[in-house]
Amino acid sequence: MTGIIATLLGLPRWLRTVLGALAILWVLWGTVSLYNGWVEARYRDKVEAQAAKARETAADERAADAIVNTRSEEKAHAAIDAAPTGAPIHPASRALACKRLHDLGRDTAACRSGGGN
Repeated sequence: MTGIIATLLGLPRWLRTVLGALAILWVLWGTVSLYNGWVEARYRDKVEAQAAKARETAADERAADAIVNTRSEEKAHAAIDAAPTGAPIHPASRALACKRLHDLGRDTAACRSGGGN
């Protein structure tokens, strides 16, 4: 088609050849661009599917960790509260329980007043 237009315009043969080559390169460039877009879209979809699965797994792990942390916190509170009335908790037991609570981000009155940390 470019050759027909070039012939009608009276362009020299070498210029028609260059224009034809440029037209072919333009078509190839467009084809490669479309293919690259398709490949990138497939890759993004694959990555997003893997990320969604990883987010779901992470949510399950966070829920399990929350349960474990709650149980650990309950045990630490129970260790502090289990001391008989009037009998002090062994300092090492209090320190360990308070350390565990501190690691969980809890600051209890029993640990502050008892000097457990």
